[in-house]
Amino acid sequence: MATRNLDQELDTLRADLGKIREDIAALTRTLGDAAAAEVKAGGARLNEAAHAAKERAQRLADSARAQGEEGIAALEHRIEQNPITSVLVAFGVGLVIGKLLDR
Repeated sequence: MATRNLDQELDTLRADLGKIREDIAALTRTLGDAAAAEVKAGGARLNEAAHAAKERAQRLADSARAQGEEGIAALEHRIEQNPITSVLVAFGVGLVIGKLLDR
């Protein structure tokens, strides 16, 4: 009778271990699916952030280009108003650069 109880106990333990294995396998699959979903969502957020950064960089480049064009236009206007002064300044800057490079 003691061996029957022991055999029944062992069978119950085997069944319980089988259920635990199945539960662990199901939990592993669920965790894997959740991790994959999180990675996919993170990738989407990363793409959105990259797109926003690209748009911002484009706006900054456009703004810098516009400011540069305004600066060039202002410089051209000054040169047109004071051509002799502009030539003398350019000559002086060239002379200084030439002396620096001569050393």
